[in-house]
Amino acid sequence: MTLMLSKSEVGHHLVMEELINEMEAGFLAFADGKVDMPQRIRVATKSGDGYGAFMPCYMPDKGLGIKINTNFRDNTDYGLPRILGLMVLLDTDTGMPLAIMDSTAITAFRTAAVSGVAMRCLSRENSEVLGILGAGVLSIPHMLATGAVRRIRVIRIYSPSLSTRQEEFVRAARASTGAAVEVVRSAEQAVAGADIVVTCTSSTSPVLDGQWLEPGTCVVAVGNASPISRELDTLTVMRSRVVCDSWRACILEAGDLLIPIKEGSITDSRIKHDLGDFLQQKDLPTETSEVVLFKSVGLAFEDLIAARYVYSKAVSSRAAVQFEFFDATLKAIAN
Repeated sequence: MTLMLSKSEVGHHLVMEELINEMEAGFLAFADGKVDMPQRIRVATKSGDGYGAFMPCYMPDKGLGIKINTNFRDNTDYGLPRILGLMVLLDTDTGMPLAIMDSTAITAFRTAAVSGVAMRCLSRENSEVLGILGAGVLSIPHMLATGAVRRIRVIRIYSPSLSTRQEEFVRAARASTGAAVEVVRSAEQAVAGADIVVTCTSSTSPVLDGQWLEPGTCVVAVGNASPISRELDTLTVMRSRVVCDSWRACILEAGDLLIPIKEGSITDSRIKHDLGDFLQQKDLPTETSEVVLFKSVGLAFEDLIAARYVYSKAVSSRAAVQFEFFDATLKAIAN
């Protein structure tokens, strides 16, 4: 029987610390060539107001799956999130759908978990201050991921869209992280003195100025996966040692890197470093004085790993409920 899992059910089963470890193992498998993953397919509507993204993947130990996400910029006019979607997990023996689940939490948590892997690998171990630009669905999951790998005591957030929901957001952030959470008045204030900086906005033009970054900062850029727009200015990229989730995907989709390349400010050889290579210790460790940039566009195997993780937990949870019901029934009969 195919499991149908809602957004709340999916979110219930996601544990950030566990998912980070799952993602690290996935990147090692990816680096070893054990992932069959075609490039993401995008199909735009005739009006250009939205598009569908289709992300299939196969991993021998995780199975077969596809994520279907849509991105329609006017959805807020209808009271809907801009990004909607679902994940389909398939049985590799029969092709039967094992589960169909909402992909909203899958996308947010797998993105943050991958960032957690990167931060554990690339940021300084004594990092204590986190600066976040953006307060959308990726923001709090990234707080959780950072807190899972580093002892974060202060979180500073900047977002021009927070004015109407600031109290609610801060309350949720503090409850989730236990850190001191402060909403600041500018992006520069959020970045100043931060050990780790996360950009998770929907901006199409730079929100991060490379002049603000101090030596040793780890920058995690996850909000943009379009070749013609960006969150980072050219100076940020020029100052940084660049590590990608997949440089082959980034060179097709990451405007944060493609625009500086087209400007002639950097060459494509600058970005040809994958996270999996660092995990396999094929690259030198970073110096504490250099700025390190992790650029992520999102990969289908990350969704497959998260979906398999959620599916396994959901099956175990439902089996436990059924056992409890059966056990209670036997006791009632015995009495």
